[in-house]
This record gives sequence, structure tokens and C-alpha cells, in this order.
Amino acid sequence: MTTHRWIQEFEEFVRTEEISPPSTIAENIHRTVAADLHPSWAKVSLKATLVHLVVGNALLLICPQFGVGGFSGLVLILMKFGHEVCMFTCGLLFLGTSALVMGLVLRPEEVRVLRRIRWFPFLALSLGSLAVLSLLGAQILFLLMLVWLVGTLVGGIAGLELGWLVRLHLRGRTI
Repeated sequence: MTTHRWIQEFEEFVRTEEISPPSTIAENIHRTVAADLHPSWAKVSLKATLVHLVVGNALLLICPQFGVGGFSGLVLILMKFGHEVCMFTCGLLFLGTSALVMGLVLRPEEVRVLRRIRWFPFLALSLGSLAVLSLLGAQILFLLMLVWLVGTLVGGIAGLELGWLVRLHLRGRTI
């Protein structure tokens, strides 16, 4: 197509009378775009929970506490520094890995919802995980549970931010 033809088509487009779509279609489009740009907390929570179920279960499969192994060398090193350091690191890795994946796979608008609330989604996921682990028979000691919870909060926030930064870097954007 020649440049002259492009210019003719553009001028014809500009001269064309404006036609408004039916109001129901316009309203549906506006609602859809608004929902996409501002996802509900419930929808984001469900997606974050699903990511954590997959990633958390994968990590539990290789956790030496559940008899499968995988990180037993790391646990032995951490235990030299005490139970608290081991539990903090366990919480950090457990939820931090899930949050890292969330930062990479959720839509940017969904990550924005999680980043805006900061610690709350990770506290909810941590308490939910503790409840499930408790029902499965895990022994929970109060002080070590608190240390683990702090680790999950730090890991969750840091993992989400790291996932977001990696995502921006891969897309060639800066902060």
C-alpha cells in the first residue's frame, strides 16, 4: 500500500460521522475494563491461595520435617544457630517462595492489590497454613510458631517485591 493510499484512507476515516455504540454495550465494556483494572480482593486472595497451595505443597514434599528430605543439609546448618533461626528461615522460604511466584505469575493489577495491603495476605496465608499443618498432626510450639510467622511475613513481603522487580527487569522496565 502506498503512502498516498494511507493518507486517503485516514482522511476518509476522519470525515466519517461518529457513531456511538448502544449504551448497554458501552456500559458492559466500562464494567469489564474497570473490573480488570481493579480486581476484587476476594479474586486476588483466591488466586494467591491457589499459587500458595501449589508452591507450598511442592516445598513441603522436599521438607525434611515431613520425612521426604531434600533440604536436610540446610536444616542441619540452620540448627547450629538454634531452633529460632531454623524456624524463621523455614517460614521465610515457605511463604517467600510462594510470594515470589505470585509476583511473577499474577497480573500486574493483582500484584498491585497484594502490594497495597502488604502484610495482611501473607498473615492470612500463614495462619491458614498453620491450621492445615496442625490438622495434619504437626506439633506447634507457641514461641517457635511466632518466629515462623515473622519469617513468613518477611518472606512473603520480600518474595512478592523480588518477583515484581524480576518481572519489571524481564520486561525492560525500571522502578
